[in-house]
Amino acid sequence: MLSISEFFTGTISEASVGSFVLPRSKYDRCGIVTSFNDAPMFVILGDDHRFQAFPSADNTSHKGLIVPDVGIEIDETSIAEHDSWDTPLGSIVCAEEEIGIRIAMIGQLSHGRSLAKLASKPPSPVEASFSMWQITRVSGADKRILMKIDASNGSK
Repeated sequence: MLSISEFFTGTISEASVGSFVLPRSKYDRCGIVTSFNDAPMFVILGDDHRFQAFPSADNTSHKGLIVPDVGIEIDETSIAEHDSWDTPLGSIVCAEEEIGIRIAMIGQLSHGRSLAKLASKPPSPVEASFSMWQITRVSGADKRILMKIDASNGSK
């Protein structure tokens, strides 16, 4: 459960980067707001459009319950080498100076595989991916898991 101080309702255009969005109707999508080229990007986490993404800055069509400032935790046992062709969509990827979600861009031509940024990290030539991760709220004894992701059976 969420405290009433932990969420608000609105459109994804109102959701800041790092917000988790739960759908309010069958026409809305569950997802997370990330960034791509310094612009907000909505990554779908549920249904048959899983791990596809689109710009969210001006999107007033998708509405829902918005939980800002969520945490992302990786399952360290799901670590693998990152390969731009073989890492499954939906994996958390540590590459170059970013940590992000491997996505398919909606509206892009064939190889629209990209990284939706979650955070920056110190530069490193060593890349890794994690197929299992979760979205959390708060930490410590009060931590709640809002959604678990297993991208290992996702598309490549």
